[in-house]
Amino acid sequence: MAVIADAKSGLRFPRGLLVVGDDEVLLTDPGGWEPRRGRLWWVKAGAKPVELLKGLDRPHGITRSPDGAVVIAETNRIQRFAWPSPGPLKTEVVVDGLPGRGRHLLKQIVFDRDGALLINVGSATDRCDGPNGQPPSPPHCDEAGGARPLGAVYRLARGAPAAQPWATGLRNSMALAVHASGTVLEADNGIDLPDADQPPEEINVLKGGLDYGWPFCVGKSQPLLGATAAQCAKTAPALLTMPAHAAPLAMRYTRRWAGPSQAEALLIGLHGYRDSGHRIVRYAVNADGTPRGRPELLLDLVWQDDKGQRHSGAPVDLAEDEQGRLWFTDDRNRLLLRLQKQ
Repeated sequence: MAVIADAKSGLRFPRGLLVVGDDEVLLTDPGGWEPRRGRLWWVKAGAKPVELLKGLDRPHGITRSPDGAVVIAETNRIQRFAWPSPGPLKTEVVVDGLPGRGRHLLKQIVFDRDGALLINVGSATDRCDGPNGQPPSPPHCDEAGGARPLGAVYRLARGAPAAQPWATGLRNSMALAVHASGTVLEADNGIDLPDADQPPEEINVLKGGLDYGWPFCVGKSQPLLGATAAQCAKTAPALLTMPAHAAPLAMRYTRRWAGPSQAEALLIGLHGYRDSGHRIVRYAVNADGTPRGRPELLLDLVWQDDKGQRHSGAPVDLAEDEQGRLWFTDDRNRLLLRLQKQ
């Protein structure tokens, strides 16, 4: 494990990560939860990070488009730019006016096999709470309905003028991955019940037009918050469930970090501060990229400093370079880390 950059390097809230060269990454840093404090960093191992953009509005997601441009997602818009750039970055707005308010403002993005851009639009509340914090009456949740619902994944098709709601009933889809077969996976962060074991976090296979149940149905279409089994039977069940409060924030397919008997695996970073979080886990996958079985622990981020004080990590985004090294961000400890096999 190597620390590539930290708070002393200028990092404030490192989140999204994209490998762009040998020992080089681009890193989004919202700077905190206040608007217009975000930055985009260029980081090369052994060198001081370089600030490429500033004044961004809580940037998170970053990826490559099919034509090679870098695409970054802010709270309400998505921009793109050429990389490498011969001079100052010239950005172009791809999507503007995205819905976003309340608790889950950060946008995750990924391109599907057809070249369409999928965009997480998180819910404004924990469980569609009313003005005084009261839960809604199922099956009605105002913020999850209408022409521009929250708690959804939007899709911007190639050549389309605007992004449209694609899959709904998803509280906060910060972990998105697309398999070479075309399968779109999502790991959903469940609502914050005080029970340490409920509700489970979910891994879903996303398909357009389906409702995945938030806020009334969880896991395998189990009713919650006064919903009925009949109401939840109309929603898409999770493919797999994970422990409550694990907070999956990133997932990626990998071959180099697969198990000894596996050709490919799925890595998921768990950001949660409870016992189910602060780790990276690995799932075996089928030919279509769907995970199966129980996860294996790849890395448990717990350590002691030189004073004997215990710390736990908070992995956010995951990226793999050409040498097979695994890079990841940790926003709680303001770290960019790199893991390699001995």
